[in-house]
Amino acid sequence: MRSRNERRIGQIEWLESRLPLAAEGSVYPLSQPYDTSGLGGQVSAVVQWGDGSSSAGTIASQPALSPLRFRFDYSTDTTGFFADSARRQTLQRVADSITSKWSDSLQAIQPSSGNQWTAKFQNPTTGASDSRTNLSIAANEILVFVGARPLGAPLAIANRGGFSVSATSQAFVDSVRHRGQVGAVATPPTDFGPWGGSLVFDPTDTWHFGLTTEGLDSNEFDFASVASHELLHMLGFGLSASFDAKLTPAGFVGSNAVAIAGVNPIPMQDGDHFANSLVSGGQQTLLSASVTGGQRKLPTRLDLAALQDVGWQLNVPRVDLTANHVYGDNGSLSGSVLLRGSWYGEKVYPFSVTNTNVPPTLEQPAAPNTPVGVPISLPNLGVFSDPGFGMPNAPIPSTERFSYTIDWGDGSPVEGGAATITALGSPGTLTRGRFGGQHTYNRIGTFTGTIAVEDDDGGRATRTFTVQVTAPPSLTLRVDKSSIPENAGANAATLTIERVGFPLNTPLSVRLLSSDTTEITLPESVTIPAGATSVQAPVQAINDSLLDGNITVQVRGEAGTFVSNSLPVVVTDHETLQLSATRTRFRENEGAGVSILTVSRSNTDTQQAITVALTSSDTSELTLPTGVTIPAGQSSVNVGITAVDDNLFDGLQNVQLSVSEPRYVGASLAMAVEDYQPLQLVLQGKQQLNEDIPSERSGNVILRVRSPAPAGGVTIALSVDRPSELTVPSSVQIPAGATQIAVPIQTIDDFVVEGTRTVRISASGPGVIASVLDILIAEEDQPFWTNVGDEFDVNDDGSIDPLDALAVINAINNGGSRILRPDRDLALDFVDVNMDGSLDPLDALAMTNFLNRAR
Repeated sequence: MRSRNERRIGQIEWLESRLPLAAEGSVYPLSQPYDTSGLGGQVSAVVQWGDGSSSAGTIASQPALSPLRFRFDYSTDTTGFFADSARRQTLQRVADSITSKWSDSLQAIQPSSGNQWTAKFQNPTTGASDSRTNLSIAANEILVFVGARPLGAPLAIANRGGFSVSATSQAFVDSVRHRGQVGAVATPPTDFGPWGGSLVFDPTDTWHFGLTTEGLDSNEFDFASVASHELLHMLGFGLSASFDAKLTPAGFVGSNAVAIAGVNPIPMQDGDHFANSLVSGGQQTLLSASVTGGQRKLPTRLDLAALQDVGWQLNVPRVDLTANHVYGDNGSLSGSVLLRGSWYGEKVYPFSVTNTNVPPTLEQPAAPNTPVGVPISLPNLGVFSDPGFGMPNAPIPSTERFSYTIDWGDGSPVEGGAATITALGSPGTLTRGRFGGQHTYNRIGTFTGTIAVEDDDGGRATRTFTVQVTAPPSLTLRVDKSSIPENAGANAATLTIERVGFPLNTPLSVRLLSSDTTEITLPESVTIPAGATSVQAPVQAINDSLLDGNITVQVRGEAGTFVSNSLPVVVTDHETLQLSATRTRFRENEGAGVSILTVSRSNTDTQQAITVALTSSDTSELTLPTGVTIPAGQSSVNVGITAVDDNLFDGLQNVQLSVSEPRYVGASLAMAVEDYQPLQLVLQGKQQLNEDIPSERSGNVILRVRSPAPAGGVTIALSVDRPSELTVPSSVQIPAGATQIAVPIQTIDDFVVEGTRTVRISASGPGVIASVLDILIAEEDQPFWTNVGDEFDVNDDGSIDPLDALAVINAINNGGSRILRPDRDLALDFVDVNMDGSLDPLDALAMTNFLNRAR
């Protein structure tokens, strides 16, 4: 760049597109071509619609890309200005963006043994002349040596490279001279085909190396802008014969540039730069002589047109953008299209659009009927829709508002107000709203009314409607029960509300009223459906827990100014007494205080004491006071219960205790009184029994009960814990009227030496308390079959040996296992080794074990 003129050009004036009119709520299609001269790579678009919303645009076809490419040689960057790869990336992205604009094809330079050449250029780091011999440069490639050194005034300088050639092939010479662009050697020159050159930047300046302008401060120069400028010079602007051929003292006269600029000649700042005052597409040209800190400049269409005049074939730098949007309100808006290149560059194209208002649409109202003098309520008299839905995020936000008027057609003043928006619309969905009113017609007849709705921009819609006014109606109430108890609850009775003379094509709301809501409540209102003459409602009785007697409540209904008949309903008081007891089951012999009875009252107004009557259904079983007073301020009182012992064998008795008071609902409590009949067992006339003394072997046990046995007698079950010692009947019966019975018992002589032992007799039966009796049984048994000197000396020969065991075994074999009896077995040896009174294998086992242990 030849100059760092800091003169700030004026505020950039973007060329603004004025788009066709759009109607609010309708799809607005944006379809525009846009210049992409300053962008590189694939182009994307975002449309800011001016109402606070944005959306991505669709690019119909991307700009054509070029095979051309700058190749940068950093071998001359000996100071490391481009050591940071991010700087190299920015330079390459900018270079690729510029070469992508052209469709030219440059021949390759491929030296050989007979075709030699030398590339000559100014070393960007030293400023001295430099050269490279027999460089190979690929087709469509432009080689640029880059570096950095202090330059003074310029920020950067691009230099076209020179050459020398020695070749046997003219084709090789031509590839070095013009790279297949034959117009470059025409007279006058019309094209340019360089091999490359050098590019130097001043490292002492403050640079911004970013691909975007984020972080670009006012004291920084934008590296991408300066590099773009110099690379356009490298393509021949100011550095080619074909450029010089179109430069006159008055300015540049290239036809392509003149067509874009609209002025001929085009003013120049110097021989290498457009005038600083020149603007293209709303931006100072990139090839002007000045650059301002903190700003980015992109190639303009005029810059590219000038390179066309140098001889480059331009790919049309344009994209066709399409996008759709729905504006929610009318107005004039300023939007913009942001185009961004995937490699480099972004540009904003402003546009303005004017949206027109669309009036609302009003539905045809129904034709209602109403009685004269009755208010008619039509909340949805006017139902409307509108395509607008407001622009709440626009620079000047807007919301949808609608007003309405109603002329009832009877000469009354016209009503009006703000309509209600019931559903705010959105793109593709209408805004919907309603309005209505209430009116009372004072004479019978047919009236034609008019409704209108108007939006906040003056769009208006009107409709007429007809009202048929008829004779006045009446309301009648009736109830299926004239009296209800206060504890009857939610459906104590059914109330029927009937209308006569009201229009049947509309529902009727009836307000229900109770003169005393502490006794009766009703639904706040009921609705008689359209087409029906009546409706039913539940009557709810309220239990107020007060001792207030019977109350008459007046029930009535209202529909507007219409009042029904007043209907009396009697609510009978329902306060209760309750009984509870600490015990509800006990024995008759437990006497006074066997249980505490609590008498309670349900009412909460306990300011007055009450005396209640108490009764027992059977005073021969239970007694209590005949009355008791619940003191003032108390809800309950306690009373003692006395169990009465009637000395009757009468089993379990159920007794009802009751409480009553004329103003209360009484209560009863079931009590169970158990009979008290303990059994007593006594051994008659003896202290004990003896199984070996005949006169003492048996006896009688006297079984007694406290009260005479009832009709049918009492059966008592008997058992003993040692049935091998004593026998008793399994049961006996105490005869009716008797209090005792003698029970025979008999000992069993088992001939076993056991000594005196205790046998227990147990007695139990229905309606009695079980009892036991322990009896001592003595004996006189001798150990006939056990040698008292030594139980293992079975044959009593003074020694213990297998003969003793054989004697036991033979006795078992001869007579079998058995209980030993004197009348049968006295002839046996001492065979009862284990002294259990029996002869069995256990005796033989005991004998064998002893012999085994004695070895």
